[in-house]
Amino acid sequence: MSADIQSFLFGWMIAFNFILAVILFYLGKKKDFNLGLSSLSLAFFILAVKYLFLALKPALDNNLLNFISETFTISAGYFVFNGAFRVDRRRTPFLKLGIVLFLAFSSTFILFLLNQETSYIAIPSSILIAASFAFFGWGAIQRKDLPKSITAIIASISWFIALHRIFYPFLIRIEWYKNLGIAIPITLMFVFGITMIVAALLLQQRKLEEANEELNSLQKKMRALHTRLLIMNNQVPALIYSIELNPVPRFIYLNHRLEELTGYSIIEFYTDPEILSKISVPEDIKQISDFLSGQTPILLRWKNKEGKTLWIEHYTSISYDLEGNPLTLDGVAMDVTNTKTAEGYLEEEKNLNIAVFDNAASILVITSETGVIENFNYAAENLMGISRKDAIGKFIYDIMLLDTDRKTLQEVIEDISDFRKIADSIILRCISKDNQIRFLEWRIGTIAAENDQVKKIIWIGIDQTQKRKAEIELRDLNKSLENKVLERTLELQNSNEELNQTLAALRETQEKLIQSEKLASLGQLISGLSHEINNPIGAIKASTETLSSEWHDDYNSQARSKIEDKILRLTNLPYPELGLTTGLANRKLRKELNQKLQETDIKLSDKYSELLTDSGISEIDEDAVRLIQSCDSEEDFAQLRKILVMNRSINHIMYAIKRLSRITYALKNFAGMQSNTSLSLHSLEDTIHSAIALYKEHFVRNIRLITDFQFDGRIHCNPADLTQMWSHFIWNSIQAMQHKGEIEITTTAVEKFAEVAIIDNGPGIAPENQSKVFQPFFSTKDAGDGLGLGLYLIQEIVKRHSGNIHFESSPGKTKFVLRFPIGY
Repeated sequence: MSADIQSFLFGWMIAFNFILAVILFYLGKKKDFNLGLSSLSLAFFILAVKYLFLALKPALDNNLLNFISETFTISAGYFVFNGAFRVDRRRTPFLKLGIVLFLAFSSTFILFLLNQETSYIAIPSSILIAASFAFFGWGAIQRKDLPKSITAIIASISWFIALHRIFYPFLIRIEWYKNLGIAIPITLMFVFGITMIVAALLLQQRKLEEANEELNSLQKKMRALHTRLLIMNNQVPALIYSIELNPVPRFIYLNHRLEELTGYSIIEFYTDPEILSKISVPEDIKQISDFLSGQTPILLRWKNKEGKTLWIEHYTSISYDLEGNPLTLDGVAMDVTNTKTAEGYLEEEKNLNIAVFDNAASILVITSETGVIENFNYAAENLMGISRKDAIGKFIYDIMLLDTDRKTLQEVIEDISDFRKIADSIILRCISKDNQIRFLEWRIGTIAAENDQVKKIIWIGIDQTQKRKAEIELRDLNKSLENKVLERTLELQNSNEELNQTLAALRETQEKLIQSEKLASLGQLISGLSHEINNPIGAIKASTETLSSEWHDDYNSQARSKIEDKILRLTNLPYPELGLTTGLANRKLRKELNQKLQETDIKLSDKYSELLTDSGISEIDEDAVRLIQSCDSEEDFAQLRKILVMNRSINHIMYAIKRLSRITYALKNFAGMQSNTSLSLHSLEDTIHSAIALYKEHFVRNIRLITDFQFDGRIHCNPADLTQMWSHFIWNSIQAMQHKGEIEITTTAVEKFAEVAIIDNGPGIAPENQSKVFQPFFSTKDAGDGLGLGLYLIQEIVKRHSGNIHFESSPGKTKFVLRFPIGY
């Protein structure tokens, strides 16, 4: 290659690299788009410096010249690597790149020191340049935001440069390549540089197109928003307007609210340049200039066509042109006439309150929630001799109270939440300006915030000094009078004490006489009544017994004896008891008995089951069934029915006589409760046994009796009364259980008392009746089944024996507990 061509190529390479460096640097500073343009510009700049250095042909050793040239190439490769990381959108690993750069420099320097050929010295730089361009091409091919043709060209050129550079140390040994060695790199780098510039421009164009599309979309949205704003402007209650400021102020837009408020039409606002002066009150015309200059917010008074003054509060903003000249005044205004009117009323009320506060005859003080004075009226100044200015900011208890009362007031302030009404008051003492102790009645109230937290305390002080003095004098006078009255009363009490005692004794005697007379009359009445009832009862009983005896004596034929024997064997009783079952229970027993008789093929099973259940016979054994089979004829049944009906009738009569006897016995005991009040030591257990013996026949049939007598001592009692009481308990339990159940009687010693518990498993006492059971003549039994005196008599007997009684009842269990003092 001739020297002229070589010089031309060097000049072209220098110019080309400088130009590309400047263009890439400019594009990279403006918008890099992650193409690594700034790093590539530095690489091209270093290459331009390299070719400039080679073009000057310094008088240096050939090996040294090659070493310096490769050093420039390694530096350019470093910046190509940095650009490759930007293209691949990775963070540049400067430490690793620095190590690679150091290794490349070191290898080149060692080869230079070893005086190796140019081809060997170029190996490190060739490896670094090849790796950087290969990585650059790989990063470019991954980009999705560039056209595929551009990324393909960048990748292809980058990989071709990498391939050329990796074989460069071998190519420069070939003679024909030495003539092309400069032209090929120049061409490749030129194409690479131009491609990167085109890629940046294309990417910038695409971004501009995207920005234009976004701008068009935004303009559409702005037009839609402007349309909605126009609609809203005509619907909102606020006044919205726009005023053109130059050359003269005039309205260019306003909503309908301005027309409604002022009474002027929209055309008048648009065409009349003096409209602002017309609608403004004369006093506010001078403020129009402030309004047009953009002062905001600003309050102006306008007049409508009817002459009414309107308070309008304006919020404005001025728009300027590019030269800074004002164009339009855009404003939003609110009609605050009602607010200003209310403020006027509030101001008047405030002035009135201040006048009332300052001129009130009572002391008025306003403090914070901690007691710091915030206001002080003239009455307080006159009484305390301290000015309002000096009082404000100090604690109320420091300037108005005696030392002994300060703690009380401090406690009131600490618990101020308890004083919610002005009616709450306390009396405290203070020292007036004439050094006199004054008694002030403080009525305290509070002003609370929305969260119910106390903000201020209102103190209303009323001078009660004169009233207090009068109260003291009146109290002393009352005390003197009370002493005199007390002395006189004592004298009267002493003189009347004997008379009172005599009157008390007379009253007690009179009450005893009256009670005795009542009891005597009642006893006579009941005794007579009992006697009159007992006489016919005795006659009925004697006659019934005679009829029963005659009946049994008269009916002594062989057939009667046969049937009598069968009857006795059937019932296992000499005289069947009266049937006490209800109709429903009787039908159930009859059905069961009939079914049992039918199973043994008894013809008259229906008649026998009805006869036997009506006669109180509900259960029969196999022997009785065989007896009935032997009597399964109409003749035998008729004779059997006659005997059982007669026995049942006699038993009915005897049962009624027993019930009448119990009633007369209860009446006689009720009448004679106070007749025999003497008590003696007697065994408690014996009285219970006596009562149990009266109902022995019940305990051998359907009622189970359980006794547990752990107390065998004696008590002061009337044995007859206790026996009667236990009898009442037992009979009540039998009736409550409907003659079938379990009764438990226990005794035990509890401290100094003998305790008796009577428990049955009956249906219990209904909750609504438990408070009434001890009332006389109260009964839950059917009419004619008792007088309701049982538990009343029991309670009276217990009281007379200095005992107590209580009970607890629930379905299935009723327990009465009685306690009597133990006798010694």
